[in-house]
Parts: sequence; C-alpha cells; structure tokens
Amino acid sequence: MVSASVRKRRFASYLGAGVIALPSAPTNSAVPTITGASTAEVGIALTATNGTWAGNPAPSFTRQWQRGDAAAGPFTAISGATGASYTPVVADAGKYLRVVVTATNSEGTATANSTATAAVRRDPANTVAPAVTGTATVGQTLTASNGTWTGTPTPTYTRKWQRSADGATGWADIASATATTYVLAAADEGQYVRAVVTGTNTAGTASANSNAVGPVAGA
Repeated sequence: MVSASVRKRRFASYLGAGVIALPSAPTNSAVPTITGASTAEVGIALTATNGTWAGNPAPSFTRQWQRGDAAAGPFTAISGATGASYTPVVADAGKYLRVVVTATNSEGTATANSTATAAVRRDPANTVAPAVTGTATVGQTLTASNGTWTGTPTPTYTRKWQRSADGATGWADIASATATTYVLAAADEGQYVRAVVTGTNTAGTASANSNAVGPVAGA
C-alpha cells in the first residue's frame, strides 16, 4: 500500500511535469482575425477566427460583431451579428467593423477584440439617370449631368457620347466625345444622341444611360 507521503510526492512530481493541469480562467495569446478585412465590402461575407486561447477546462466562445466610424472606435454592437461570419449591409458602408470574441469556462470569462477592417466599400449604383439637355440641332451644344449615385468611396465619373439611327438600338460611341458637353456635328443630323455615364470606385464600376435627344435637325 502506498503511503500518504509517497502519494504526495507523486502528485507533486505530476504537477512539476505538467501531467496535471490546474483549472484556470481563459487567457488570449493571439487576437481574433477577420478574413477579408482589407477589402470589406457590402454584400460580401467576412469570417472571423477565435484567436488563440488557453484555459482549463477548454473555453467555449461567443462572438459579437461591431461597427464604428473610425478604425480606433468607438464601436457599437450590430444587432443579431453573433456568428462566425458576417455580411456587411448598406448601413456598414464607410464604417469599420471588428469582432469581439468572449471565451468562457468554469473559472471565468475573458474577451479579445480583432483588428478593425478597412472602411467598408459599396459598389457604385445609379439611382437617378443622367440627363442630357440642349437643342437637338447641328452646331448646338448638349450637356450631360452625371445623375445621382450611391457608392463608398464616392464614385468618380467618366462619360461617352453615343448616336443611334432610331434612338433605341444600334448605339455607337462617337469618337473622342467624352466631355460633359458635346457639340452636335453634321454626322449627327437625323440621328439620336445620348450620354453614358460610368461611376467607378475601389469596389467596382457601373454605367447608366441618359435620355436620348433627337432626331437631330440640320443647321
């Protein structure tokens, strides 16, 4: 029969050898990360890791996604966003996102924050079509507005002017006509003319057509 003193010595040796791990509260040694953080975009899912944790018993994890106006915060919780992944919505455009992971075991609870994403991008989208104004007569100047757009960052715009024989089909680019204005040429007589505005930002590109003007009268 093993004596009490021997048992104590064996228990102490087990502790020294790391055979027995004493209960301990969760501690974080590597913060959570977000896959896709540098290119966060409305409609494209982000995925979070828990990070690296210690604790005995092994912790369980919960998550809370947050948004803020700056990468340094302050951040507020996004209602219902508690999964391992989160798909940014329109309300997130221009905001910064992070995930807060909470580790829990019988010995306690601890939290760790991920690094914030880049500002969430949003593809350009046209909500009010470009408009062409002016008199449809050779020699007269037409002017195109950009229309109204959404998008984050704010889109930049380019234009191209086109002509068509019937104002509905067969639209063809007019060479070198890329300004906000266009002076109707002899080649436009009897034709219809419109402008195509393209909005571009780091998330993507979209185009919108103006109204058609014509048929163009001779000078």
